[in-house]
Amino acid sequence: MGKIRSLMGSMMKVGILGFGGGNALIPVIEQEVVTEKKMITRQDYDKDIIAATLTPGALPIELASGVGLQACGLRGMVLGGIMMALAGFACSVSASCGVFHFIYHIYEWLERIEVFVKVKKSIRVIVSGLLLTVMAGLIKSSMTTNSNPELPWFTVLSMGICNMMGV
Repeated sequence: MGKIRSLMGSMMKVGILGFGGGNALIPVIEQEVVTEKKMITRQDYDKDIIAATLTPGALPIELASGVGLQACGLRGMVLGGIMMALAGFACSVSASCGVFHFIYHIYEWLERIEVFVKVKKSIRVIVSGLLLTVMAGLIKSSMTTNSNPELPWFTVLSMGICNMMGV
């Protein structure tokens, strides 16, 4: 169990600190698992590099999975890849939340400006007109090419409902 924890810690550390991705992380992972922790041999690491390079996907995650397989078996393979990817996933989610929060506050601020509210209402009317134009074209084309007379009305009804709901 100690070896798996060490592997997980190493992969999380490389995932958090390793910027540049791909080939830039090869020596960083090597330093961590071959030189410092001695989890696998240099020859096994070279084989993992070759296998990770030949298979499609994210090289650091494939390399972490290969090292995990060599060091701790199947459980190490799965956990090594997850720990390597977890840091990037967490950073992506955090950045997305930050951007959404920022945009939401800008939108709230814009909602207090009368001109923005009027422009927003005008855009809604324009989009509704565009949807009606598309619906008319769909009805016309489906009446000439389709033998099912109920399809145009289904199209009109579904697009009308979506438009009323603001979708």
